[in-house]
Amino acid sequence: ARFAAIQYDIQDAASLPFQVAVSMDGSETRQMQVTTGSSVYNIELRLVAEEVIRLPAGEVRTLHLQGQRVNLGTGQRQQGYDVWLAPDYRNFPVKFSGPTSKGDVLEYRIRSLSFEGQTVLGKDIKPEPDSPDNDIIPKELLEHHDIKPTYEPVLDIGEDAP
Repeated sequence: ARFAAIQYDIQDAASLPFQVAVSMDGSETRQMQVTTGSSVYNIELRLVAEEVIRLPAGEVRTLHLQGQRVNLGTGQRQQGYDVWLAPDYRNFPVKFSGPTSKGDVLEYRIRSLSFEGQTVLGKDIKPEPDSPDNDIIPKELLEHHDIKPTYEPVLDIGEDAP
């Protein structure tokens, strides 16, 4: 078994830019920990510039944070974490780039941004409908595809009250 001490806020790699967005307090350096599922890393992000970048959603004023990660198990350092926050849009992370544990680079850029149903940046992209219908999920992905889910309350209303 391998162990790593939790020293800072810890997130999975995909949530990193969103955690940075909600916890950005204006300081020039942000330290946190990230897990990829197989390793734990210390990450230090530094505010390096205010930039206007071009995205599929349009031009956006951003705060560019850049950093490195240190594998707590091996001590290996790896550069390449970049997060662009849009202060005009609630610090939303509009672009992210970072290494995966397999050496690939995970990157995303927003095409559209909506808050509370109102498109504030980019094109108004129609969302895919949510559906509670299990027929849209391939049967092989359902845990017990031969059993239709049913819900039966365990207690009648008020039955658990003293």
